[in-house]
Amino acid sequence: MQEKMSVDFLSNTDTKLLIDGIKRRFTVDLSGYSTMSFQRRINVFFANHNIEDTSDFLQRLEKENKLLKFFLKDITVEETEMFRDPEFWIFFANNILIDLLSRKEKITIWMPESTSGEDFYSLAIILYEKSFNNRVNVIVSSNSELNLSSIKDGIYTPKKMEHNKQNYFRYKGFETDFMSYCNDIGNKYQMNADLKTNTELLLLNSIPSKSPKNIDVVICRNKFLYYTSECKEKLLNVYSASLNKGGFLAIGIKESISETRPDFKIYNENEQIYIKK
Repeated sequence: MQEKMSVDFLSNTDTKLLIDGIKRRFTVDLSGYSTMSFQRRINVFFANHNIEDTSDFLQRLEKENKLLKFFLKDITVEETEMFRDPEFWIFFANNILIDLLSRKEKITIWMPESTSGEDFYSLAIILYEKSFNNRVNVIVSSNSELNLSSIKDGIYTPKKMEHNKQNYFRYKGFETDFMSYCNDIGNKYQMNADLKTNTELLLLNSIPSKSPKNIDVVICRNKFLYYTSECKEKLLNVYSASLNKGGFLAIGIKESISETRPDFKIYNENEQIYIKK
């Protein structure tokens, strides 16, 4: 077994060279990531793949076709659990969904910056239980092909599924069979294929030049802390342009939007849900 290489922590200069090199060669813009957390993830990737430094990495990108795909997957932060922060999902299911579908025959929900799929499958289970599958289109986007493939496969370890099951119990408020939503495939579990009804998986940059339109809900929870304040504002501009008037933006309890923004107002302060003016 090959030992991991010891890699010096990247300097800001080397990080900028990496970002500029990837953008120039592959038109993938990674400039919005907050520097320190981004550098830590780069260092882990370099060590795991025995990459000496930024120069070595950029050279290997030219020769190894799959290296960029691995990199884009590994630098993203995985969603941790299904039904994380159950209070959010309770409010979403019983208020936002009911409100929108009382006014519209069909709605579209966009889940940008998706990584490992836990939020998507939480949403999918809610739609299935409320028999809203055919009235809700879901767009799941990521800048990583491997992340999208992982979400499509919907395969999780028993340990993860145990946490998911506990959160689902907290969401429902009573004991129920969460494991009926997946199949035992040996030492892992795979989410049922029918949960992906009316779902589109979309490869998009973090700040896409063209984003989905006529969106009723954007769910992008607890992602902004990994981005610069400038990037956060750009993302909010993208989401604002995508959302219909009266649409909802859920950014997670660890985040907030400045009151000075003219396009959003708070809808649920506890869950940090905003409405498009």
